Amino acid sequence: MSNSHNRPPEVGRAPSARAHTDMPAQLIHELAGLLDGSLRNVGLVMSSLGDIVPFSADAHSAHAAELDETALLDRLGSVDVAMRQMATLLQRWREGHTTADELFSQSKTLGQAIEHAVRMIVTQSDASGVSVNVQIAPAAADLPAGPMYSVISNALRNSVDAFSRQRADNGPRRIEVSADVNKGAVMLSVCDTGPGVDDSMFAADGGFRFGCSDRHGGQGIGLSLSRQIIAELGGNLAITNRDPRGAVLTARLPLSSLVSGAHAA
Repeated sequence: MSNSHNRPPEVGRAPSARAHTDMPAQLIHELAGLLDGSLRNVGLVMSSLGDIVPFSADAHSAHAAELDETALLDRLGSVDVAMRQMATLLQRWREGHTTADELFSQSKTLGQAIEHAVRMIVTQSDASGVSVNVQIAPAAADLPAGPMYSVISNALRNSVDAFSRQRADNGPRRIEVSADVNKGAVMLSVCDTGPGVDDSMFAADGGFRFGCSDRHGGQGIGLSLSRQIIAELGGNLAITNRDPRGAVLTARLPLSSLVSGAHAA
């Protein structure tokens, strides 16, 4: 591991020039996440409609009963939104957008972004027996999402993936997502009751080592992108473990960064 990984970046520092060289990998990471969620939802719809082998085993195991028409349309609607996001990302990349804010900003509200991110992982979370609870304060729900979908989506995927490494009988399996506005700042948190973040991801001073992968091969590119997005918005991102178990991602950013960004768009 390089010396640069031994020195954890300061949370909230403005992104360096290297951030732009990492953007192709980050773009691929986001496209892969959207595609994975889409295929899982399509697989569940297919298995609900008949004896069709779904994309993944978890799509079938999560299918305890046939989805009704409304649920089917909801799943397909989520896929449609995800595919449109993929097309937009590719178009922006072709147009030369290179900052995280330029590339990943959306016209959704923050509430809509959170709801869509949850829908994209619900097939996987159901298969793992994980419940996802969402609490969005009215003051936060109608804020412009800007590029925050990527932060929320990455946090949720990391939490669900962590549960796949935990025994099913090891206590409640729960993810909690919350968003609020307090004293001119937007507060977003994603916490879970999973196994927590691997100790190797923390430096000696307790800071999270953004840009590194843990021993399971995860939590590298996605969290680096999340940190970059929050930094570009003038905020900070923190990753911690909680007692007795679980991990917490907390993002704090100026309210003005989302509002002014929407006006600029």
